[in-house]
Amino acid sequence: MKNTYSKESQKIREFLLLDNFDFLDKTIFSEQELLKIARIILKEEDEIKRNIAFNLIDRISSYNKKYDWNVASILQHIPSDLVIGVFKNIQNLPRLYNSIGLSWLFGEFNRMDQSVTDYLYSVVNYSTNSDAWWRAAFSLENIGVEEAVNLLKRSLKIDKIKNLKYYLHNLSNKKSIVGILILSNVDNIQNIIYLEVTK
Repeated sequence: MKNTYSKESQKIREFLLLDNFDFLDKTIFSEQELLKIARIILKEEDEIKRNIAFNLIDRISSYNKKYDWNVASILQHIPSDLVIGVFKNIQNLPRLYNSIGLSWLFGEFNRMDQSVTDYLYSVVNYSTNSDAWWRAAFSLENIGVEEAVNLLKRSLKIDKIKNLKYYLHNLSNKKSIVGILILSNVDNIQNIIYLEVTK
């Protein structure tokens, strides 16, 4: 039976089939819009679904944060077997270590898979994006591998701890939150940390 689409859905389908993903890079889509895109993908034959999912993931490093988040939010509505299956075929994974979306997505799938856990550990160890680093650790916790805070603390210690002043002046970086946690003691909590964060 032939699939019928609205004009808008047909246009999105054409973009997806042509591997033209620029529209996902322009704005963060609503949950309803993302679900609609996922449903368009799910209507396709298996091989086409796999190709679209593969290409969406493969292009993450070529676009910005909006694309990254949109793709992960679309893929959360695609069966995890399919997504993880195509993810295993992605080459040059280090280029995806800063993906906030993938770091979050694998935790949402809540599924134990060696390729996923290896990837998430690599994000925790090598990502330069503190949001991806943070989300990867909590995804590992979500799938039952390890407690996120312990993992983040260990990662930061390996990476070399900076001083308390640095972390207090860089609170927008998630690594600073963990750095402050590691360096906190009875004296500096009241005399330094509390005074700084309540300014």
